[in-house]
Amino acid sequence: MKILIPSNDKTNIADNFIEAKYYLIFEAGNGFVKLSETRVNPYSAEEMETDKISKIFDFVCDCDNIICHQISKELSDKLKSIKIVIMKTKEIETQRGIVNTFCR
Repeated sequence: MKILIPSNDKTNIADNFIEAKYYLIFEAGNGFVKLSETRVNPYSAEEMETDKISKIFDFVCDCDNIICHQISKELSDKLKSIKIVIMKTKEIETQRGIVNTFCR
């Protein structure tokens, strides 16, 4: 299973999904979780919000789950339409976000 978490520092969960600097991809299964990939956010600051949403959707749509603090309704709806599960957390650290979201 691929779990995506937005981050600005590769350690903590970013407050804003669309404006995160990185998207951390974790592989989980058979009792393990490991960081498998770090993607740099593809949008430019000058792009319109709808362009950002489309670009980020294409960039993250291969994941199974997303753990985040907040995500726009438009992007959330698009991701849910292709069966990506979005889980919101109040955790700060990425590892704790995974453990506390999937182990509860």
